[in-house]
Amino acid sequence: MILYLDYDKQKLPVRISYSVLKKIKRDTGKDFEDFQEEGDIEVYEPVLFYGLQSGHKGDKVEGEFPYKLEDMEDILDECFPEFIEMFSKFFPEEKFPRQTPTAAAGSRIERRKLTKGKK
Repeated sequence: MILYLDYDKQKLPVRISYSVLKKIKRDTGKDFEDFQEEGDIEVYEPVLFYGLQSGHKGDKVEGEFPYKLEDMEDILDECFPEFIEMFSKFFPEEKFPRQTPTAAAGSRIERRKLTKGKK
């Protein structure tokens, strides 16, 4: 799926795919769940960068990819809310839960420990 980000009177193709998440993991050491839960906003720059690269390739845009990682801060300054909304379309909660089944089970066990005897 390719979505488009309005920036500088252009529609920039963005695709957040497996290869994008793999590059983020390689560059930052963080999994998708890690940066979702930690709230590390600096990770949005490489996400956008690799998402734009992937969108450029997937949309078969002619010419060289015109952006550098350093450009992402300026792009995000202009369209951060739109990017966040777009990002959630790639990974809706019901299709990509924040917790793995094992982590969710662990959370339930911890909640039981905390509420035990509070009836």
